Amino acid sequence: MYYNDCNIEKSFNSKHEIVSAKEDEFMSKNKPKQSLVNIIVTALFAAICYVALFFMIPLPSPVGNPFIHLGNLFVILAALLFSGTVGGVAGSIGMGLFDLTHGYAIYAPKTFVLKLGIGLIVGYIFSKGKKENAKSPVKWMYISSISLILIGVITMWLSLAKGNDIVITGIKDHLTISPVLYIFSIVLGALLCAAAVFAKKLPIKIQYALLASFR
Repeated sequence: MYYNDCNIEKSFNSKHEIVSAKEDEFMSKNKPKQSLVNIIVTALFAAICYVALFFMIPLPSPVGNPFIHLGNLFVILAALLFSGTVGGVAGSIGMGLFDLTHGYAIYAPKTFVLKLGIGLIVGYIFSKGKKENAKSPVKWMYISSISLILIGVITMWLSLAKGNDIVITGIKDHLTISPVLYIFSIVLGALLCAAAVFAKKLPIKIQYALLASFR
């Protein structure tokens, strides 16, 4: 009986090793193809991000020249559909090149870093929801929404109490606070809070996608 059990175990281990070897062989053969797909997708989203900046919508503000565009939306979309690296690199290349070719070269380094960061953070958070033992992130959605609202309220109070230009001792440049900044922060926090309420009935992966998108 013991001899038969040993044979069965050996047979099972042998089959498992064969399957694992075939899986490794399949992955190694398809790795170059997957890398090529990632390059093509990254280039495609980089082009989309570049074109998206042609459609800027200016926002009324007593200070600065704030505007909104869809570039970040495509960075987040690429990060959710493919990976944080694809989204971040696409946003960095697309919007960074736009800055370099349209008179915003001074902002290009900051754009490269920020867009890469957005893609990587979104991809990292979303990857947590793909794990089998992933827990609902609704708690973190509430925490993030409260944080955004608090930041907006504090920024608004500073703006109303001390004006849009705040002088910080020891720093030459003034800190300029645009009303768009705190209005956007409060609205985004409220939307994330509403999303958290309705997200409880959604699959875990979708919950993480929502949390990542608002980051």
